[in-house]
Amino acid sequence: MIEKKYPVLWERAKHITKTCPINDVENGCLTFAKTSDHLKCLTYINKRLDVIVPFGTNVDEIFFSPNDISFHILKESDDVKNIFIPLHNMINKNKEPKKNIISSTAIIDPSAIIGVPGNNITKMPNGRIINMKHMGNVVIEDYAEVQALSVVHRAAFTSTIIRKNAQVYAKVNIGHNCDIGESTIICPGTMLAGGTKVGKNCYIWQGVITRSNISICDNVIIGAGSLVLRSIVEPGVYFGNPAKYIKPYQEALR
Repeated sequence: MIEKKYPVLWERAKHITKTCPINDVENGCLTFAKTSDHLKCLTYINKRLDVIVPFGTNVDEIFFSPNDISFHILKESDDVKNIFIPLHNMINKNKEPKKNIISSTAIIDPSAIIGVPGNNITKMPNGRIINMKHMGNVVIEDYAEVQALSVVHRAAFTSTIIRKNAQVYAKVNIGHNCDIGESTIICPGTMLAGGTKVGKNCYIWQGVITRSNISICDNVIIGAGSLVLRSIVEPGVYFGNPAKYIKPYQEALR
C-alpha cells in the first residue's frame, strides 16, 4: 500500500538505516509528527531528516524551511502511524534493540521480566493490527529493586528507567518509556501505562492504574486501587476513581 500511494517516501525509506522520535532526532533518520505542534521540535534543527506528517499540515509553520528536511504529507484518509510503523519495522527488521543497563547493585528477582517490547500498535485499513518494534532499552540504577513476576517493558526508542533506590514490588507492570523516580515505591499489582513519569519519593499503593503519558510530581502518595487519568503536579495524598487530591503529603503516611 505504501509503495503505491507514496512512492517517493517508499524509495527513500529503503535507503534509511535509522528511525527516531521527533523530540530526539538523529541525522539521517525517519521520524513522524502527529500534529503541527510536534513540528516545533524541529525548529533550528540542522540535520538531514525525513518526516511523515498528517494531511493539512503547513510545514511553513516552522520558523524556517530547512533544505535538508524532507516532509512527506499524507493523504486525508491516512493515519501517520499506519505509515510510519510499517516503515519503522522494515528499517529495523534485522536490528537488535539497545542493550539493557542494569546496575550491579540492583536487585532483580529471577522471575521478573526485564526488556520485553512495549505495546505501541496501529490498526491498518484491512483490520490487521501491527505492533511497533521497540528499539530502546531498560535502565535500572543503583540499589533499585524489581520483585517477583513484575514486567518492565523496553522503550520505543530511548529508555524505560527505574532510578536509584526505587522499589518495584511483585506483579507490577511498568510500561514502555516509563520513568520511576529515586526512592519511589510501587506496590504489588500496580499497572503503569506507557510513558508514565513518577517523581522522587512517591508511594504508589496496591492496584493503582495510570493512563499513558501522564506525570506524577515528587512526594505523592496514591491510595490503593486508584485510577490516575491526569498528571499530578502538586505533592499530596490522592485517592479514588478518578484519583483526586485528599490532603497534604506526610512522610509518615508512606
